[in-house]
Amino acid sequence: MRRIFVKIFETPEIRIEGNKLNPTLRRTEALLYYLAVNKRVTRNEIIELLWEGQDVKKCRKNLRNLLYKLKQDLGFDLLISINRETLIVNPDVDFSSDYTEFLKEGKSYSGNILKNFILKRSPKFQEWKEKMEVQMSSKIKELSSGGSAEGALAN
Repeated sequence: MRRIFVKIFETPEIRIEGNKLNPTLRRTEALLYYLAVNKRVTRNEIIELLWEGQDVKKCRKNLRNLLYKLKQDLGFDLLISINRETLIVNPDVDFSSDYTEFLKEGKSYSGNILKNFILKRSPKFQEWKEKMEVQMSSKIKELSSGGSAEGALAN
């Protein structure tokens, strides 16, 4: 089983089998960070996140190219299509992150999410990143008052 670990807290990083990955495209990297939080996505969701407001036909082509580049960078299929629209993380891949560790084990978190990671011309990605920051702040407050990380996420 292949193992991918994605770090989204503080300075982001992607590791495959313990080795640091430097994706070919910045959008590929952004997609991996997004997948660390959302293991099931739609093609339209990715298009909106990475190419908001652009021609849909062109965006579909961009997405196909992005998924091809992702496969090239990783050397295997991380995402599989369960229908024409929905993609999920391949169940044969151990895909984990510091985010999931935080939720499951209450591991500590401090600082920023995706610190210094900027995706130009993708305001929706930046909005998602800022929303995650707010959610994490809420989770930390709830945990400090005796709640659970998963419970805080649901809010």
